[in-house]
Amino acid sequence: MNAAQVMNLGRLLTHTARLFPDHPALIDGERDGERRWSWREIDERVDAMASALSARKTFAEQGVAIDAGTWVGLMAPAKTPADVVARMNKVLNDMVANPALREKLLQINVEPAAAQTPLQFQAFVESEYERWGKIIRGANIRAE
Repeated sequence: MNAAQVMNLGRLLTHTARLFPDHPALIDGERDGERRWSWREIDERVDAMASALSARKTFAEQGVAIDAGTWVGLMAPAKTPADVVARMNKVLNDMVANPALREKLLQINVEPAAAQTPLQFQAFVESEYERWGKIIRGANIRAE
């Protein structure tokens, strides 16, 4: 995580605090023997992390290529009628194409994917499954 990503995380946490200001997990001090962090403390830690990371080189700056990220998609049960899938796909693609929604997503560091058909998304998911499966098997990673 680079300094910009840490700062974006801090902003996200701050915005979350505004949505849930009285949530028990956000109140200073201890409750039931469990330490609770205040948003001020979180902001201070995020600032400290960003400062420390700003002096570090990114993987790319060190010549290490990493092709990994997070994606989110909507899936339906296998026997969902094709017309229902097509309608859902159109609605979702229309939503992502909306400039106001797109801007809001970009503000929270979420980059919407280009419009896709259900078959394109299926091919993407299958390719991710295969790609990460090879890495997991190659590293002999096991669930514990």
